[in-house]
Amino acid sequence: MASMSELYDAAALARSSGAAGAAAWHAQGSLAATAAELDLARVDAGVAAAAAALEEGGLDAAGSAAGSEAYGGRRADLRAALAAVGAAPLPRLAGLDWRLDYVVRASDGAPKLVPVYYVTLRLAADGAGDGRGAAPRDDAATLTLSVEQMSDFLLMVRDANHQAQRLTSP
Repeated sequence: MASMSELYDAAALARSSGAAGAAAWHAQGSLAATAAELDLARVDAGVAAAAAALEEGGLDAAGSAAGSEAYGGRRADLRAALAAVGAAPLPRLAGLDWRLDYVVRASDGAPKLVPVYYVTLRLAADGAGDGRGAAPRDDAATLTLSVEQMSDFLLMVRDANHQAQRLTSP
C-alpha cells in the first residue's frame, strides 16, 4: 500500500493543472492514486480527509475537491474489494498495561538502581472487544524500555495519534 508521502508525491504530479489534472490522474488509473485510495479506504477515511491529504500534497482547492470526489465515488466499492480479497482490518489497541520496575543489581552482583518500564500493548481485530459481544483477541506485545526509550515511545505515540486524527477528521 502507498504511504501518505507517496500520496503527496502522486498529488504533486497533478498540482499544476488543478481539477483537470486530478480528474485525469484518476481517469488514467494511476497506480499511486489507486494505492492511495486503497489506503484511505482501508482506514475508512472520509472524503474530507482525502481532500485534506491531497491539499497537503500540493493540489489546489479545485484539484483536491475533484480528487476527493473521485475517491468518495469509489469508496464503498474499494471497501468491498478489500473485504473480498481478505484484506485484514487494521488491529486496534484494546488495552495498555505498564509498570515501572527498578533493577537493583547487575548480573555481576554490583549494586545499581536503574528504572525499567514494561509496557504491554493488547491488540484487537476490528470490531473485537468493543461492546458488540466479541472478546478481544489475545494478541499482545510487551516492550521493555529505559527512561529515554519510554520518552521516545510516548513522542511516537503522540505523533501517531495526531496523524490518525488528521487523516480521519471529517
